[in-house]
Amino acid sequence: EELILIRAILISSKKLKNFFKNPTYSEQEKLDVILTLFPGLTITMKSFLKVLKERNHLLFIPEISDEFNKILLKFKQSTKVKIIVASPLEENIGLLVLSSLKKITTSTEVILKTAYNPKILGGLILEYNS
Repeated sequence: EELILIRAILISSKKLKNFFKNPTYSEQEKLDVILTLFPGLTITMKSFLKVLKERNHLLFIPEISDEFNKILLKFKQSTKVKIIVASPLEENIGLLVLSSLKKITTSTEVILKTAYNPKILGGLILEYNS
C-alpha cells in the first residue's frame, strides 16, 4: 500500500515527476524528498527505497509498483476487470456479472471497477487483460 501511495503522488504531481526525471538531482536528494513527503514509512519500505537509490532506480517507482501489483494479483489469484455501463447496475445484476467473471477468469477474487458512459445505448463493455 505504501508503494501504491508513493506511485500515485509521483504520477499526479508534474513537479515531482520532473524532479525525479532530472539527472542533475542526486539520488540522495530524491530519496530525501520521498522521506520528507512520507515520514511514516515502514522500515521495510525505507530499506527498499535505499536499494533503489543505490541502483539509481528511484525514477522507476511507478513502473516497479505496477509490476509488483501484477505479481501480487497473480499470487492472490485475483483479476481486475473494468465494466462500462450506461447507467448504474442493479445489485442483483452486479452480483450475477461478478459470479460470471469469477468463472470466466478462474480467479478467486475479481476486483471490479465500474465506469459510466451514457453514450452506450444498452448492455455493457468489459475490459479484461487489456
